[in-house]
Amino acid sequence: MMYYEKLPKALVPSLRKLCMEDEVFNKVSYEIEDIVPRSDISDVEAWCEALAVIKRFSSTFKTEMEVREICRELTVKYKRFYDVDKDIFIQRSESMAADTLYLVLVIMRCIMLSDESCAPFPDLFDYISQLIYDANVYKDRFEEKRSDGDYCESYRYVKLDFEEQQDKPLIDAGDIVKIAIESNSVNLTSSVLEILRRIHENGGYYYKKEIMLLRDKLDEKNAENIAPKASTCSKEAMKDILTALTKARDKDGEKIFKKQLQWYAVFQVLKELEGYSENLAEFVRSMSDLGMDKVYPRCNYDSIKKVVLSASLRKTSVREWGGLKDGINEDDRKQIVVASELIKLLEA
Repeated sequence: MMYYEKLPKALVPSLRKLCMEDEVFNKVSYEIEDIVPRSDISDVEAWCEALAVIKRFSSTFKTEMEVREICRELTVKYKRFYDVDKDIFIQRSESMAADTLYLVLVIMRCIMLSDESCAPFPDLFDYISQLIYDANVYKDRFEEKRSDGDYCESYRYVKLDFEEQQDKPLIDAGDIVKIAIESNSVNLTSSVLEILRRIHENGGYYYKKEIMLLRDKLDEKNAENIAPKASTCSKEAMKDILTALTKARDKDGEKIFKKQLQWYAVFQVLKELEGYSENLAEFVRSMSDLGMDKVYPRCNYDSIKKVVLSASLRKTSVREWGGLKDGINEDDRKQIVVASELIKLLEA
């Protein structure tokens, strides 16, 4: 299941001092002070998450529908927090998850307001503004800017006014970089990296050495051939989910899971989202342990190994399979429908 990994609580004050070297963060902190208490996430965590989401949008142009779909995925992610200090998962309400999402969106909007070049593609600013307005978050602030249905055009990319920058850093970034690297946490390491990168690239303090150290650490983590994390689902819960999947029906009452070959979709989803082994034989053994060799259609190695996904599916995350149209054949559609249903069951 998706979840948001919180930053170590003891490190947040130091990270905040580091963020304060960024002019935009100081402005944003004022803008979001009335939303932060409701979202159960600190301003620093929300800032880092906003930078991460902007980076995610930067890979390719996305339509408004695709942006909204990614935001729905983020809402699911924010319903489940992982507290690194207590090593526990925290289930959150729909309303708290929504508050977190729109806090992140407001920060993204402020970042793009401060500098047009921060927007991965021009229309993203308008899409984000519309999402915030639709949710009635800061609606009163947008209302005064609205005219003839285009409430944000006159407000977009206005250069914000900032306090004069400090003469020297508020905190030694070297200590924070060392903690991030030694933590072995990808989230913490990437968060510190994005904070420093913004300051460095926007003409702030010179952090080239620290940025290189953090990049090297992330490259090292990405290159490690380590066993994936265990699923956050218990064995019993996963068995129930997969059993429900084999019985699922479409809107016409037809079973969606009819062929053994469709177990390949299950393999892809559990590998990508739940940390199951990338070795197909090991995956099939884990399914047998859950009794999936006795259901219909049963999970069978000889059948699954024959599956060859189209190029469109191979190069796309399972979460985005449902939106694919080009290069999709009937066999792909059979995999997509099972993958989509399994993701829905995992996130229920």
